[in-house]
Amino acid sequence: MFCDGCGTVLQMGQRFCSRCGKEIAGATVVGYPQRSRVREHIRLLGILWLALSALNAVGGGLVHPRQHSVRSPA
Repeated sequence: MFCDGCGTVLQMGQRFCSRCGKEIAGATVVGYPQRSRVREHIRLLGILWLALSALNAVGGGLVHPRQHSVRSPA
């Protein structure tokens, strides 16, 4: 069981959270703690970085295309 205020693991029968002090009301919901917003943003940035790197490797420079000079007929 977890505190719905801060996500700390709770012991059975605990009335207050040992971390944030929030009172645990009646039936405690069993579930997973909420992920922090910072950790989610870092995870998303990592995924986007991998996707960009893969596109750049596969596409051969889609993100930064090489400049090709075009010769005009003389």
